[in-house]
Amino acid sequence: TDGGVVKVRDFASSAGGPGGDDLRALGACLYEMLTGSPLPTGDGRFSQGLRWPSQVRPGLPPAADQLVAGAINPDPARRFRSAAEFVAALGALGAPE
Repeated sequence: TDGGVVKVRDFASSAGGPGGDDLRALGACLYEMLTGSPLPTGDGRFSQGLRWPSQVRPGLPPAADQLVAGAINPDPARRFRSAAEFVAALGALGAPE
């Protein structure tokens, strides 16, 4: 909130409604945490007009964009297959090179 309080809401509602799975919803929450804006919803928005976290907040590594993309991609074949795969990618994001 504007007062600095963190509130958790239902992941399904943050994923844009029914049909979103838990990893997509988690990706939508991550996008909002990184950018300060909700993930755009609607047809064609994934490939058109989506501003990646590193575009919104310069200084974020491109790996942050890849993490979000792996969670929210509408093509299930291009999304993370499990929470463990997401966690591994998240851990790699914070690892020094």
